[in-house]
Amino acid sequence: MVDVNVIREDLSFAEMAKTAQFYAADLTTTTTDVDSAVAVLF
Repeated sequence: MVDVNVIREDLSFAEMAKTAQFYAADLTTTTTDVDSAVAVLF
């Protein structure tokens, strides 16, 4: 899902980290920490 966008949009590591932080903070996801968010997203 996200990996295709990383290739197309050429996201930086900082942008990928922010994406994981926002995902972990989102109350509608089952993930509550950044490590788990990274595993789900990337």
